[in-house]
Amino acid sequence: MRADFKTGVAENSVWVITILAVFLFSSAISWFALAQVNFLYEVWHDRGGVAEHIEKFAPQNKYKSGFGETTAQERNRLFAAIIHALHLRGEGLRELQYQSPNGLKIDFLLREPEVVHLQDVARLVGLIKPVGGGSLLIGLCCLAGLYFRKSTFPPIKVLFVYGGGFFMLLALIGMIWGPTALFYQLHRWVFPDGHQWFFYYQESLMSTMMMAPDMFGYIAVCLAAVSTLLATLIIMLVRNRWLVV
Repeated sequence: MRADFKTGVAENSVWVITILAVFLFSSAISWFALAQVNFLYEVWHDRGGVAEHIEKFAPQNKYKSGFGETTAQERNRLFAAIIHALHLRGEGLRELQYQSPNGLKIDFLLREPEVVHLQDVARLVGLIKPVGGGSLLIGLCCLAGLYFRKSTFPPIKVLFVYGGGFFMLLALIGMIWGPTALFYQLHRWVFPDGHQWFFYYQESLMSTMMMAPDMFGYIAVCLAAVSTLLATLIIMLVRNRWLVV
């Protein structure tokens, strides 16, 4: 009885690791998929309050002028250019310029502290592929081990308990800590000392056009939703194949 219990616990633990690996792999795929649609920046700009935010704070910028005159298409282009640069180790960030509706260049978009910050972000973005690939490898190794041990695929309700418990834990941490406080603390942990990562709207067009950190919350919800959907599809596919074999 005790040996069976230990075996069951061990197998369930491997299934949990497998599910987490699938979710991390799905998150990496979802990141690159959402990047292809510019993380829905046009939606957030027109319906998420970003346009009104820019109208309010762009004229207050102490270092740059004229950004409030730019069009929604121009802001979408600039956001896409930043996302593209983040996937190229930050190349081209210093050259980004914003233009008036008639196509005349007004000024460079980013100041040096913002460029340095985005280069730090680019280094983190560069980890997404290795993490996604490593997660895929771990997931496949776990599945191979479970298959050769003739492990029974867990009931769907058990998988929901695993996944739901994980997300509930994350949500609980976010609620206790506070979304904004957690956002700032994560920045303190991941960015080098001495590198500015907090920018007031009055000094940064980057923060203004991204309505940080609010818009990042919108993107995080989309990323979580797409990742969960993709992970669920993968798990169901594995389950169906598992039952056939």
